[in-house]
Amino acid sequence: MGGDIPNRLHGRSRNASTVQILHDEFGFLDAFAVNPATGDLAFPAGCVLVFYNPRRNRQTHFFSCENNRPLTCVTFSGDGKYVCAAEGGRQPAILVWDVSNGKLVAELKGHAFSVKAVGFSSDGKMLAS
Repeated sequence: MGGDIPNRLHGRSRNASTVQILHDEFGFLDAFAVNPATGDLAFPAGCVLVFYNPRRNRQTHFFSCENNRPLTCVTFSGDGKYVCAAEGGRQPAILVWDVSNGKLVAELKGHAFSVKAVGFSSDGKMLAS
């Protein structure tokens, strides 16, 4: 799925936003986030978190969860230094990575079922799910 984005963006009207194209083509408008520091997009594709740079029109890197559970939602911290994604299914985890090096810095457990939304507080010190 993710590998198709550059091909689907190519040839589109310059007036069409990347957000609108992602929604029209893939239907996952609620399951992606924009890094406020770089403008890059992150979206889940199965158990992989895909990063896409719309200015370069290409995927730049991937983060994956070790237990191969599908990721359901994603958000960036306000400073863009951290990205958080949540797993689906039973006993899911919320995963937080350092964007600069891809290191998993936290794995938060405690939900019984799929997490549908995550968000950092404005000061970046708390995470809601």
